[in-house]
Amino acid sequence: MILELKQPPVVAPGVYALPVEVYDADPCPDPSLTQSICKYLLGASPRHAWWNHVRLNPARVEKDARRFELGTVAHTLLVGQGRKVEIIEANDYRTKIAQALRDEAFAAGRMPIVRPDYDAAVGMVVAARAQLANIPGAGQWFVDGAGLGEVTLAWRDLSCGVWCRSRVDWIPGDSGARVIDYKTTARAAKPEGLGRLVVDMGYDVQAAFIERGLETLDPDLGGRTEAIFVFQEVDPPYMLSAVSLDAEALDVGRRKAAAAIELWARCVNENTWPGYEARVTSITYPSWALAQWMDREARDHFAKQDGDPFALLNPLAPGGAQLE
Repeated sequence: MILELKQPPVVAPGVYALPVEVYDADPCPDPSLTQSICKYLLGASPRHAWWNHVRLNPARVEKDARRFELGTVAHTLLVGQGRKVEIIEANDYRTKIAQALRDEAFAAGRMPIVRPDYDAAVGMVVAARAQLANIPGAGQWFVDGAGLGEVTLAWRDLSCGVWCRSRVDWIPGDSGARVIDYKTTARAAKPEGLGRLVVDMGYDVQAAFIERGLETLDPDLGGRTEAIFVFQEVDPPYMLSAVSLDAEALDVGRRKAAAAIELWARCVNENTWPGYEARVTSITYPSWALAQWMDREARDHFAKQDGDPFALLNPLAPGGAQLE
């Protein structure tokens, strides 16, 4: 392990062992930037980033986590860290008793899950470990004692001095240069189809963000870091793929991360969080929609607007009767 693990509180840059609730509350000396906030900055606006930041917006409402129970519990079971899991002995949340138990668990900071979903999460973890064992070099990932799970990188970015933080699922014990992140998905985890998912979910920015943090904390890691994503399907047979990003994806991710950090720094320093442009703007018509309409023009008589399309159609009255 190249990076030394520190214990809280977070008073200086480093790699920390923090409970998930402490991380989520932002333990840095100043409000810090995360890859999830980068998504708001780049995909929406600084105002969205402010609204969703736990330290900046007192009126922020926690998003409903119930949709993510299966993936979250599978993550907790595999990595061995996270909120305490509470099994609700019910098939679903249709009964008032199950709903009350679920709400009590959330209120206490635990992660509730109904029995069938918990059993599915266990099945996912069993399948994940079996598949990782067949991938060269991956057999010890998420194995207790073979690395560090759920560690927090906290650093001050060298470009502008703002605090940044990232929670890393797994750092293998033999190196601090490689990090492993576990993702669950309802989509197919076949490697050839994961590019769209990486872009949609901002995982290119996440990889670059983690790289930036590691290399800031330990300059000797420069050019040696690697982020590997383990994508596992939430439906049987729970297949997974372990992938890394190619050079082009990493390059774009680095540029996105740099832009987000620069924008964040200006917003923080000026305490200004703008939304969308305050003017009427012209949108670009989607290329796929244009191609779709051109294809219809080529085969639809009404879209062509040439000749008499009615001459080729069976004339029916509004009630469905054949016209005389």
